[in-house]
Amino acid sequence: MQNNRYGTWSGVFVPTIISILGVIMYLRQGWVVGNAGLLGAWFVILLSIGIALCTALSLSSIATNTRLHAGGAYAIISRSLGLEAGASIGVALYLAQTLAITMYLFGFREGYQFVFGMQDPLIIDLATFIVIFGIALYSTKWASRVQYVVLVITILSLFCMGFGPWRDNPNPIQWYGEFSSVGGGYRGFWATFAVFFPAVTGIMAGANMSGELIDPRKNIPKGTIFAVLISAVIYLWLAWVLVQMAPMNELQSNNYILVEQSAWSWLVELAILCAISSLALVTMVGAPRILQALAKDGLIPFSGFLRVQNKKGEPQNAVLFTGGLVLISLLFRDLNALAPVITICFLTTYAAVNGVVLIEQGMGLISFRPRLRLSLWIPALGSFGALFAMLIINPSLSIVALGLMLLSYALMTKRGVDAQGDVRGNLFVALAQWVAREAVELPRAEARAWVPHPMIVTHDGDWYESLRLLAIDLAAPHGSIKLLNVGEGMEKVHELQGMIRKQKLFCSCTSISSEDHNMGLVTAIEVLKGAFFRPNILFVNTKDTSQGLDQIVSSARDANMGMILTSVSSIEITSNSVINVWVRAQEPHWEIEVAQQEGNLDLALLLALQLAHRHQLSIRLLTMIAEPAHYSLAEEYLHDIITLGRMPKLTKIHVSKDEFWIALRNTPSASIQIFGFPNTDIVPFIKKVEEKSPSTNLFVRSSGIESILL
Repeated sequence: MQNNRYGTWSGVFVPTIISILGVIMYLRQGWVVGNAGLLGAWFVILLSIGIALCTALSLSSIATNTRLHAGGAYAIISRSLGLEAGASIGVALYLAQTLAITMYLFGFREGYQFVFGMQDPLIIDLATFIVIFGIALYSTKWASRVQYVVLVITILSLFCMGFGPWRDNPNPIQWYGEFSSVGGGYRGFWATFAVFFPAVTGIMAGANMSGELIDPRKNIPKGTIFAVLISAVIYLWLAWVLVQMAPMNELQSNNYILVEQSAWSWLVELAILCAISSLALVTMVGAPRILQALAKDGLIPFSGFLRVQNKKGEPQNAVLFTGGLVLISLLFRDLNALAPVITICFLTTYAAVNGVVLIEQGMGLISFRPRLRLSLWIPALGSFGALFAMLIINPSLSIVALGLMLLSYALMTKRGVDAQGDVRGNLFVALAQWVAREAVELPRAEARAWVPHPMIVTHDGDWYESLRLLAIDLAAPHGSIKLLNVGEGMEKVHELQGMIRKQKLFCSCTSISSEDHNMGLVTAIEVLKGAFFRPNILFVNTKDTSQGLDQIVSSARDANMGMILTSVSSIEITSNSVINVWVRAQEPHWEIEVAQQEGNLDLALLLALQLAHRHQLSIRLLTMIAEPAHYSLAEEYLHDIITLGRMPKLTKIHVSKDEFWIALRNTPSASIQIFGFPNTDIVPFIKKVEEKSPSTNLFVRSSGIESILL
């Protein structure tokens, strides 16, 4: 079943731009211009677009950093801030979108009655609902095709508005308005802003289809940003047109001024009906996908029923449930009072999306390596702008909505969910020590928020310079280092601790008394299992542990600790040299997920990334093939690692047709070579590599927690 069917144009750009160029443009922008004047209207538009653009950029940054799954904004928030936070906002967003469908149906009815005269309102509502629901239930492909028609009609209507009868006798441009119909002054400005801002709440329309996009990393940034920018130009141009169409008082009182002053009024009337109905259709397609994503994570009642897909990959049951809610809400006949609540729920989502980027990028997590990296000012302004807009639109409702979401979050946390790793544990630790207890109770941040915390083992206070330098390179700038001394000599250990702290890294030390170095190390690993701030990588020099290495490896594996081994006492890293990373062959399937489960790929690549970043080194990925016919598959496999792992663009690849030892001898030279642990005979393997490779050789075993793909 092929779910990934839509590209940038059909899956993101078209639904986003027709969501932005909707009913506000046709029926309310004239009122905005009539109150604010041209410059005031431009400022309102730019302020609204600015908040939307910050959110679009943050959304795009996240999309280029992670493999975004179904659920759009819910998937973004839950993967970073936890399923509880994602569910709290996701449920509110779903209900807001469902009620918005009803609002759009009522709006369509009013437009229909304006064009065709009074008809039975309930019949119009039900007939429109049946058509939109049928299209959404039958196939999103049909919905996509309908959107193309709406986009064409919208474009034609813009030409009609630009070449209407107003051009024969244009009104003088009124640069400044008095906001006379909304109380005047700065209060009038913010009241005008509150009316216009819902126009830009459609920027998530494309992201809601994230689970069905061909390449969300490319589709979402391109489609969303272009849609926002093009919409901004259209709104600014249309304000210039409107200010010349009629006097200010007429713009305030006549919501259909664009119809009356267009070249073909019937086409603009058709565009209004299409714009409103398309908003309902886009939302009817997007809302069930949020509901299905919530159901897949088991966060709502009847999850087993709501997560079901039909043979076409459509969330059929979620569409049926959403349609039922819309049908029930139609019976209330008037949901105008809920319009601010709907907007506030959208704004809460925008604030959270910006907050995700602000937190993850601000914390400097190694897992946050987006292709589109933003200045922290952008998500900060986006979050502040969204929260500010909420308070401007309706302060009391904003406080109530935020309170209900926080209550939902608390109840969800108390209930407990099977959550994936997220950044919250690390965030609490970074902010203040006193919240450590809260961080323990939350799902531990693992792959998503992995930060290196290596442990250096010393013996009677003696340590190897190579381990110190490698640990600093790996931990910097936001990790920490633990020193474990087996035996005596703590004075030397404290000296080493001071050297590390001079590098602005947190470093702690402890000691264990044992005559047997290996047994003392194994005991320490067992004890550290229960620590909150426990190390996650064990640095060992094989000169100390060669006799009992298998037992140490077994203990580290049980403690979910990665391992990095080396036999050199000191290390010199020169800039502009190369790191070779040996990637285990995955014949015959060549799948990255299999390599993550079976090999040591993740920690090896993360170590290479840190060393390359710290010392301006380049990276080369190497693998071997047993069958010459697999050469192109091996190359494609290495290129996939580079793309999905967001490796540096200049990362090189090398595929050898020789067996490992011959390939090692003939490989291009490098100052550092990184190898994964073999499945058996670790010590003989290390010794043989040391004999054949003159480079600094590092041997890595992943813990299973790290992930280069997140």
